[in-house]
Amino acid sequence: MRHSVLCVIALILLGCQSPKVHVFMETLSESRQAQVEQSLNEHHIAYEIASSRTPSSYSGARLNKFPGNENRALYDTLRELVQHLGFQSLDIQDFNQDKHSFSNGHVGLYLIDESKVRTVPDLMVAQHCEQSERPIVFNANYRWKTQDGQWRGDWRYYQPYLTLRYDSDDGYFEEQSFELHEGIELTPFGEKPKLTFVAMGHRRKAMPILNCDFVAVIMD
Repeated sequence: MRHSVLCVIALILLGCQSPKVHVFMETLSESRQAQVEQSLNEHHIAYEIASSRTPSSYSGARLNKFPGNENRALYDTLRELVQHLGFQSLDIQDFNQDKHSFSNGHVGLYLIDESKVRTVPDLMVAQHCEQSERPIVFNANYRWKTQDGQWRGDWRYYQPYLTLRYDSDDGYFEEQSFELHEGIELTPFGEKPKLTFVAMGHRRKAMPILNCDFVAVIMD
């Protein structure tokens, strides 16, 4: 009987424990990352700094949690924490995408510095691939398309990494990541900054545009 009571107490205590918070914040400065950790420690929140990267489609402050897992006290604390860091709100999601799902007892906290997202030229040229010299347009709403409209998708930029996701009407998608290389281009107007986004993965994507490098010369 005593053993059964102890088991019940253990289960109750286990159910009352706060979830572990997996923190994704690679776009934040070192000082802001330290501020996040200090706040989590002050509130006695169990956390772990995630080693994987934030999905390119995420923005602002976001919390991924297990469906049905409600911990109002924790979520209210995290909401206050992110607002103190300068984020307008905390977007809480039950059903997660981009393979960032969490089991019961774990949540993912994503903090994205938006100033490091939108720093890609509006127009670049695809090079070193079958689609050489094909212009590609980057819109402010994080959509990209080839100038002829043949291919399109979503994009995100966390300096120095650009991620392009191709999507189609039938649900098929592919992704490719690119790393920024900065240089100088000699033009009729003198030396100008040259930005080259070099494909990081294998150049064997079904969508040829994802096998390219992208180049822009900043003339301003």
